[in-house]
Amino acid sequence: ALANAGNGIGNNAKAQRQWNTEINNGKNGMSGLVNKLKTALGVYALINAGKKLINLSDEIVTIDARLNLITDTTAQKNNLKNAIYQSAQDARAPLNDFANNVAKVGQLAGQHFANNGEIVKFNNLMAKSFKISGASAQETAAAMYQLNQAMASGVLQGDEFRSIRENAPMLAQGIAK
Repeated sequence: ALANAGNGIGNNAKAQRQWNTEINNGKNGMSGLVNKLKTALGVYALINAGKKLINLSDEIVTIDARLNLITDTTAQKNNLKNAIYQSAQDARAPLNDFANNVAKVGQLAGQHFANNGEIVKFNNLMAKSFKISGASAQETAAAMYQLNQAMASGVLQGDEFRSIRENAPMLAQGIAK
Protein backbone atom coordinates (compact mmCIF):
# COMPACT_ATOMS: atom_id res chain seq x y z
CA ALA A 1 0.00 0.00 0.00
CA LEU A 2 2.90 2.30 0.75
CA ALA A 3 4.28 1.69 -2.74
CA ASN A 4 0.93 2.58 -4.28
CA ALA A 5 0.78 5.75 -2.20
CA GLY A 6 4.27 6.73 -3.41
CA ASN A 7 3.26 6.11 -7.03
CA GLY A 8 0.10 8.22 -6.53
CA ILE A 9 2.13 11.09 -5.05
CA GLY A 10 4.58 10.84 -7.95
CA ASN A 11 1.73 10.90 -10.47
CA ASN A 12 0.16 13.87 -8.72
CA ALA A 13 3.46 15.77 -8.71
CA LYS A 14 3.91 15.00 -12.42
CA ALA A 15 0.34 16.17 -13.18
CA GLN A 16 0.97 19.34 -11.15
CA ARG A 17 4.16 20.10 -13.14
CA GLN A 18 2.27 19.61 -16.42
CA TRP A 19 -0.51 21.88 -15.15
CA ASN A 20 2.04 24.56 -14.15
CA THR A 21 3.71 24.30 -17.57
CA GLU A 22 0.37 24.72 -19.33
CA ILE A 23 -0.49 27.74 -17.14
CA ASN A 24 2.91 29.35 -17.90
CA ASN A 25 2.47 28.69 -21.63
CA GLY A 26 -0.98 30.26 -21.50
CA LYS A 27 0.37 33.22 -19.52
CA ASN A 28 3.15 33.75 -22.07
CA GLY A 29 0.65 33.54 -24.93
CA MET A 30 -1.67 36.01 -23.21
CA SER A 31 1.25 38.36 -22.54
CA GLY A 32 2.16 38.27 -26.25
CA LEU A 33 -1.45 38.94 -27.18
CA VAL A 34 -1.65 41.87 -24.75
CA ASN A 35 1.57 43.33 -26.18
CA LYS A 36 0.20 43.03 -29.73
CA LEU A 37 -3.03 44.71 -28.63
CA LYS A 38 -1.08 47.55 -26.97
CA THR A 39 0.92 48.03 -30.17
CA ALA A 40 -2.23 48.09 -32.30
CA LEU A 41 -3.90 50.61 -29.96
CA GLY A 42 -0.78 52.78 -30.03
CA VAL A 43 -0.72 52.76 -33.83
CA TYR A 44 -4.45 53.59 -33.91
CA ALA A 45 -3.96 56.49 -31.47
CA LEU A 46 -1.04 57.78 -33.51
CA ILE A 47 -3.03 57.63 -36.76
CA ASN A 48 -6.02 59.31 -35.09
CA ALA A 49 -3.81 62.08 -33.66
CA GLY A 50 -2.25 62.56 -37.09
CA LYS A 51 -5.68 62.94 -38.71
CA LYS A 52 -6.71 65.50 -36.08
CA LEU A 53 -3.49 67.43 -36.62
CA ILE A 54 -4.04 67.47 -40.39
CA ASN A 55 -7.66 68.63 -39.95
CA LEU A 56 -6.54 71.39 -37.56
CA SER A 57 -3.83 72.45 -39.99
CA ASP A 58 -6.37 72.60 -42.83
CA GLU A 59 -8.73 74.65 -40.68
CA ILE A 60 -5.98 77.11 -39.76
CA VAL A 61 -4.98 77.52 -43.42
CA THR A 62 -8.64 78.11 -44.38
CA ILE A 63 -9.12 80.73 -41.66
CA ASP A 64 -5.87 82.40 -42.66
CA ALA A 65 -7.01 82.55 -46.29
CA ARG A 66 -10.36 84.08 -45.26
CA LEU A 67 -8.60 86.69 -43.13
CA ASN A 68 -6.43 87.54 -46.14
CA LEU A 69 -9.64 88.53 -47.94
CA ILE A 70 -10.49 91.20 -45.37
CA THR A 71 -6.99 92.59 -44.73
CA ASP A 72 -4.57 94.35 -47.01
CA THR A 73 -1.21 93.61 -45.39
CA THR A 74 0.45 90.91 -43.34
CA ALA A 75 0.72 93.34 -40.44
CA GLN A 76 -3.03 94.00 -40.55
CA LYS A 77 -3.73 90.28 -40.66
CA ASN A 78 -1.43 89.62 -37.69
CA ASN A 79 -3.08 92.44 -35.71
CA LEU A 80 -6.50 91.00 -36.61
CA LYS A 81 -5.42 87.52 -35.49
CA ASN A 82 -4.27 88.93 -32.15
CA ALA A 83 -7.54 90.84 -31.72
CA ILE A 84 -9.53 87.70 -32.60
CA TYR A 85 -7.58 85.64 -30.09
CA GLN A 86 -8.07 88.20 -27.29
CA SER A 87 -11.75 88.65 -28.06
CA ALA A 88 -12.43 84.90 -28.30
CA GLN A 89 -10.78 84.48 -24.90
CA ASP A 90 -12.86 87.31 -23.48
CA ALA A 91 -16.11 85.80 -24.86
CA ARG A 92 -15.07 82.26 -23.88
CA ALA A 93 -15.75 81.24 -27.48
CA PRO A 94 -13.91 78.54 -29.45
CA LEU A 95 -11.11 80.32 -31.32
CA ASN A 96 -11.67 78.69 -34.71
CA ASP A 97 -15.43 79.35 -34.65
CA PHE A 98 -14.83 82.95 -33.59
CA ALA A 99 -12.22 83.52 -36.31
CA ASN A 100 -14.52 81.99 -38.93
CA ASN A 101 -17.37 84.27 -37.84
CA VAL A 102 -15.13 87.35 -38.05
CA ALA A 103 -13.98 86.34 -41.53
CA LYS A 104 -17.53 85.66 -42.72
CA VAL A 105 -18.91 88.92 -41.35
CA GLY A 106 -15.95 90.76 -42.87
CA GLN A 107 -16.54 89.19 -46.26
CA LEU A 108 -20.33 89.42 -46.35
CA ALA A 109 -20.99 92.62 -44.45
CA GLY A 110 -17.66 94.36 -44.00
CA GLN A 111 -19.01 97.51 -45.62
CA HIS A 112 -21.30 98.02 -42.60
CA PHE A 113 -18.32 98.40 -40.24
CA ALA A 114 -15.70 101.15 -40.02
CA ASN A 115 -12.86 98.64 -39.69
CA ASN A 116 -11.97 95.06 -38.77
CA GLY A 117 -11.76 96.01 -35.10
CA GLU A 118 -15.48 96.77 -35.14
CA ILE A 119 -16.15 93.38 -36.72
CA VAL A 120 -14.23 91.69 -33.90
CA LYS A 121 -16.16 93.69 -31.28
CA PHE A 122 -19.46 92.85 -32.98
CA ASN A 123 -18.61 89.13 -32.95
CA ASN A 124 -17.56 89.41 -29.31
CA LEU A 125 -20.98 90.82 -28.46
CA MET A 126 -22.70 88.13 -30.51
CA ALA A 127 -20.71 85.33 -28.85
CA LYS A 128 -21.52 86.67 -25.40
CA SER A 129 -25.21 87.06 -26.20
CA PHE A 130 -25.36 83.47 -27.49
CA LYS A 131 -23.64 82.22 -24.34
CA ILE A 132 -26.00 84.16 -22.07
CA SER A 133 -29.00 82.91 -24.06
CA GLY A 134 -27.80 79.33 -23.62
CA ALA A 135 -27.59 78.73 -27.35
CA SER A 136 -25.90 75.52 -28.46
CA ALA A 137 -23.11 75.52 -31.04
CA GLN A 138 -25.64 74.54 -33.73
CA GLU A 139 -28.06 77.28 -32.71
CA THR A 140 -25.27 79.82 -32.67
CA ALA A 141 -24.12 78.77 -36.14
CA ALA A 142 -27.68 78.95 -37.50
CA ALA A 143 -28.31 82.39 -36.04
CA MET A 144 -24.96 83.74 -37.25
CA TYR A 145 -25.64 82.36 -40.72
CA GLN A 146 -29.00 84.14 -40.86
CA LEU A 147 -27.53 87.33 -39.42
CA ASN A 148 -24.70 87.27 -41.98
CA GLN A 149 -27.20 86.84 -44.80
CA ALA A 150 -29.29 89.73 -43.53
CA MET A 151 -26.26 91.96 -43.16
CA ALA A 152 -24.99 91.05 -46.62
CA SER A 153 -28.32 91.92 -48.23
CA GLY A 154 -29.00 94.89 -45.98
CA VAL A 155 -32.47 93.53 -45.16
CA LEU A 156 -33.59 91.33 -42.27
CA GLN A 157 -36.30 89.16 -43.79
CA GLY A 158 -38.96 87.16 -41.94
CA ASP A 159 -37.26 83.74 -42.12
CA GLU A 160 -33.95 85.22 -41.01
CA PHE A 161 -35.55 87.04 -38.08
CA ARG A 162 -37.52 83.92 -37.11
CA SER A 163 -34.31 81.86 -37.02
CA ILE A 164 -32.55 84.52 -34.97
CA ARG A 165 -35.54 84.74 -32.60
CA GLU A 166 -35.55 80.95 -32.11
CA ASN A 167 -31.80 80.50 -31.78
CA ALA A 168 -30.72 83.76 -30.13
CA PRO A 169 -33.62 85.39 -28.25
CA MET A 170 -31.42 88.08 -26.67
CA LEU A 171 -30.16 89.14 -30.09
CA ALA A 172 -33.73 89.24 -31.39
CA GLN A 173 -34.71 91.49 -28.47
CA GLY A 174 -31.79 93.77 -29.27
CA ILE A 175 -32.82 93.95 -32.91
CA ALA A 176 -36.42 94.67 -31.94
CA LYS A 177 -35.32 97.57 -29.73
